[in-house]
Amino acid sequence: MRQTSGNEELGVDPIGAVVAGVLRELEPRLVADRMTALMLAEIPELRADHALDMALAASVAGNVDTVLHGMMLGVEPGRIEAPLAAMEYPRRLAQRGLPVTALVRAYRLGQASMVRQMHDAVRATGLTVEQKLAAHEWITDWSFAYSDTVIETVITAYQRERDRWMQARSGARVARVRELLAHDGVVDADAASLAIGYPLRRSHLALIASYSDSDDTDGPDRVEVFVRELAAAVGPVEAPLLLAADQRTVWGWLPVGDPVEAVDRARRHAAASSGDGPRVAFGAVRPGIEGFRRSHTEAAAARRTAGERPVVFAGDPGVMVAALVGTDPGAAQRWARDVLGPLAEDTEADARLRRTLAVYLRHGGGYKAAAAELTLHPNSVKYRVQRALERRGRGIGADRLDVEVALLVCDPAVSGGTAGH
Repeated sequence: MRQTSGNEELGVDPIGAVVAGVLRELEPRLVADRMTALMLAEIPELRADHALDMALAASVAGNVDTVLHGMMLGVEPGRIEAPLAAMEYPRRLAQRGLPVTALVRAYRLGQASMVRQMHDAVRATGLTVEQKLAAHEWITDWSFAYSDTVIETVITAYQRERDRWMQARSGARVARVRELLAHDGVVDADAASLAIGYPLRRSHLALIASYSDSDDTDGPDRVEVFVRELAAAVGPVEAPLLLAADQRTVWGWLPVGDPVEAVDRARRHAAASSGDGPRVAFGAVRPGIEGFRRSHTEAAAARRTAGERPVVFAGDPGVMVAALVGTDPGAAQRWARDVLGPLAEDTEADARLRRTLAVYLRHGGGYKAAAAELTLHPNSVKYRVQRALERRGRGIGADRLDVEVALLVCDPAVSGGTAGH
């Protein structure tokens, strides 16, 4: 590839002068229109609306004019500043939340289209083969130098606007979400959904993800990338809600369909990323505005008990026991009702079944030992245990610890052995 000397100005370069003569025959508007059409055809993200299309067209036209004038005047490409329209377009993209990769790809496609059109113009001249080859190299060198300079500039403009826009939007959104989390009264779900840009009528899987203070400084970006990848793996039915709670912590809510499948997918993805991923705490999947609040509260509670575990789920046996019992009685009662189902109802019959089940479990599932303490016949104990499980709606497996503690939460005096006649 042809290189100019360090002291050689492109303006006095004889090949540059030849190129300038060729470029004077180009129609800038036509060149720009072809470039814009190619970008819109190849990059779907840019086809947002008419206003953004017009901003793209203005940016392309500004760049084409700048490049053509720079080449014809022999200006060093590294000394050229991006035109005003070209600086405004990345700001518009950042405000729409469009990725910077779309901006970079647009510049690369635009450069390829413009260079191709210039090469076509060179080929259509009566220049010698050697002159044409030299002109092609000159155009390519100049365009790459210009693109490198301008792309760096517009990326910086994009990032600054994105940071400013996200800070302003996130600050307002965080304030609204915090109000929603703190408000226990009736809330208009549709109005609140519109305010925070998230479907509150759905079922929600809340999470809190963060890196520790000792981790590197790009923690916030890494957390956001992780949570977005997690959301894609879980497959939310609508766009998730992500909020920067602080410099290293992200709150997230994923609107999901099947609760079991959502948790299973989240568990698999988190486990696969546990080596270099952030610490993540998940709440349980819960519906509606109350579920939005509760799932987040559970994620926060689970996070406090995670210890050295990189991933913790509030629905796992023992997690909410450690998080809630003794620290938040109201939350503990709600959790106990989740664990026991209808068996947690405040009736004399359910209280009797709970006390019997608690004694039975304390004796390791022995009917005779429980019957001796309760002064009942073993068959009576067996009947009450079966009725208790029927009221609960499911048997007891890996969640036995949760059941025992939930029984204690419902009936603190259950150890007194008063479940007899």
